[in-house]
Amino acid sequence: QQQQQQENGGTPTAAVTPAAIAASNNAQAERRQIFDEMRHQIVASDLMTRYMKATFSDAAELFTFKRQFTNQLAMIAFATYGFYLTKGAPHAMRMLLQSGNIVPWEMAPNFDNSGLLTQIDRIPFRLTPNLVNFVSPVGITGLFSSALVAVAQTLEDPDFGIQDYLSAVLRDELISWYANRESPYQKSAVRNEWLQGKVQRNVTYILKRLEPLSKPDIDINNNPVDTLIKLSTSSTNLCLMPPTWHPWL
Repeated sequence: QQQQQQENGGTPTAAVTPAAIAASNNAQAERRQIFDEMRHQIVASDLMTRYMKATFSDAAELFTFKRQFTNQLAMIAFATYGFYLTKGAPHAMRMLLQSGNIVPWEMAPNFDNSGLLTQIDRIPFRLTPNLVNFVSPVGITGLFSSALVAVAQTLEDPDFGIQDYLSAVLRDELISWYANRESPYQKSAVRNEWLQGKVQRNVTYILKRLEPLSKPDIDINNNPVDTLIKLSTSSTNLCLMPPTWHPWL
């Protein structure tokens, strides 16, 4: 964690005492217990699956919806991880039953205090128990994973020019972020030298994340896509998310 914070421009965390570690472990165990109780007693992991089966009486329609939904979920997962975006809560993701498309909002880059992109959660993207149950394990390892790789390979293509797009988007995001934090709270107050340096470093961070996703077959024993899926579906990580994020849905 210290190394990641240094790479992202943050300061390393101070050393913690054994008592603090024990307290943290106890708190995590309690959160895990609550998370498991929510999953098994209040919000079942097949809740979304049962709803969709009741909504689509025709199996062919359900299959078509699930295929498009899985592709859309993979696109959002890729954007969330690759571009350091906030991980959408259920209220910030609208599913269109007519098409299977997902319309997200409230997805913005996460900047630290110095204006550099950072990941604030343990999970890379939203892939909660109900989503996994509906898409199915086969869909996660098949269509979902392949869609992630396909997007990464497309953006890594030199002809696409992803650096130019990223620079333009990050420039606007940083100007807004700076104007909301620094006096005199005006977009015109951003210094060009500061802005250019931050944009360049943030673009580098994103490109470093895209490269291994576009080449998952280099090391079959350490597949980056499989690693991200395991982190996102881990109950140990999900239980640490805020309750308002509804990690059981």
